[in-house]
Amino acid sequence: MKLILENWKKFLKEETIFKNLSDETFLHFTTKERAEKIKEMRMLLKCPEGVVKCGTDTIDAISLVWGKYVPRVQTTHYGKDAELVGVVFKTGDPPKYGYVEEVKWDNNELPITDIKIISFEEAVQRLENTSEEVGEMDVVKYNELFGGGAKDDLVITINKT
Repeated sequence: MKLILENWKKFLKEETIFKNLSDETFLHFTTKERAEKIKEMRMLLKCPEGVVKCGTDTIDAISLVWGKYVPRVQTTHYGKDAELVGVVFKTGDPPKYGYVEEVKWDNNELPITDIKIISFEEAVQRLENTSEEVGEMDVVKYNELFGGGAKDDLVITINKT
């Protein structure tokens, strides 16, 4: 019984990984036309003009450090005929939280830098070759360190559920 309890505690244990937001890079799938507008504005929007919102009421992207390609979440809402690309970017605003398939910001606007538009195929390849592993059911939470004083610092908390 003690062995079962010890294994259960290990399974439920919360692991915290400390990271620097400046080391994080994100990817956002969108249409080629919309990607050009994002690059020009240097911003992702929760409700872009002319875009019918489907899914969550957040700004969504995927971590290129620990995220994975999950098409049923990331791309199927665009339809079969959409010509999709990936927008690779950095930001100084930490996400509210994330899962392996998407990271979420509650902002209406997300200023982004180091923007690069890449092909859909390259985006998928990069997601299939991320450098860190996060479990499918893990929750990743970002918290600014030092009471919110250092905007470039974040903590990734992985909750095993």
